[in-house]
Parts: sequence; structure tokens; C-alpha cells
Amino acid sequence: MKSFYVPRSHPQGFSVNVRCLDEGEVRVTGTKLFDGKHWEQAMTTRILDV
Repeated sequence: MKSFYVPRSHPQGFSVNVRCLDEGEVRVTGTKLFDGKHWEQAMTTRILDV
């Protein structure tokens, strides 16, 4: 499990796995399901949805 990484979709940023943070440190206001197996197709759909 990676605690953080540079995402291919946003190489100038980074993502943090919130499961690696202490409880109460961050408030998550919403989540979106993401198809990691079909990453390229999922990113195309996600970009169009924004």
C-alpha cells in the first residue's frame, strides 16, 4: 500500500491515501468511485464529467 504518490493524471501534484492518516486529521466531504483497472477510459469519462 502506498501512503502517497504522484498521480499520472496530475504529475505536478501528489495524492495521499487517507487510510494512512490518523482518524480525525482530515474531513472527507465526498468520494467518487474510480475504475483503476481501466484507467485511461475512466480518466476520459472523469474529465468530461468535471
